[in-house]
Amino acid sequence: MKRAFTLIELLVVIAIIAILAAILFPVFAQAKAAAKATASLSNMKQLGTGNFLYAADYDDNRVLRNSFVSNGSGGGDEWNWKQLVSPYVKNTDLFTDPVNAIARFPDFHSDPAMRALFGWSTLNLPQNLRFKRGYNIANIWDASGFADGRAVSLTSFSEPAKVYAIVESKVVWADIGTYYPWIQNVDSDTTWMGAAAPVTGTQWIWSSDKWSGKAFVAAYWDGHAKRMAHSAACGHNFMTQPDGASTFDEWNMGDAAKQQVVGGATWMNSYCSTLPNQFR
Repeated sequence: MKRAFTLIELLVVIAIIAILAAILFPVFAQAKAAAKATASLSNMKQLGTGNFLYAADYDDNRVLRNSFVSNGSGGGDEWNWKQLVSPYVKNTDLFTDPVNAIARFPDFHSDPAMRALFGWSTLNLPQNLRFKRGYNIANIWDASGFADGRAVSLTSFSEPAKVYAIVESKVVWADIGTYYPWIQNVDSDTTWMGAAAPVTGTQWIWSSDKWSGKAFVAAYWDGHAKRMAHSAACGHNFMTQPDGASTFDEWNMGDAAKQQVVGGATWMNSYCSTLPNQFR
């Protein structure tokens, strides 16, 4: 005669399974998060390479944040750097970050409401050239000053391997720079035009939702990419130690630009000066 399990034995087995599940599920979740963060680094590496290849085809000039693209019949449309670089990376999924919560929302040039506000037809923008937020071209400097939307030759960089090309954030725009503060409500950055898609709940502008918000991934102008801690990027306070290296060097800011900060243009240091303690 076969002996059946008693109720006590069944309860013990169930309890053991529950304990194992409680131990293993968080481990699986952490492994999944780590895998997505690794995928994000891989994405950024390929985008950095695409940026580098684009520059090689355009006399070593970096891709602009926005460019007017003619349709050949007297009209045209404004595209951002993602549309221009996409032929060099082939897979447009690389522009969608697997971790950043903001990647659910279209960026400035792909948001139908914003395109309508500026008079750009969504019909002129192919579906495969519509991108999400999360990756931004770095607004950097050159010898002439702040290169906001201006062509910059990569040959002008003394150390391109140390100058940001692409960084992560939650802003709707194609570009970002040290002038952006750490604001907690992303809506305050987008709804002033009354057009952007809602982004409630995504929180901090500079957080990429990786490593507890304390780090981000950046691509550099030599094509490589790496993880960077915000505390390391802002580890040197140029306002109080103006003679040393600082995060400004990774935005290609020369001595003249740094002296502007010391001289009173403190808005240029907003990224570091407003870095919350929880992300240090």
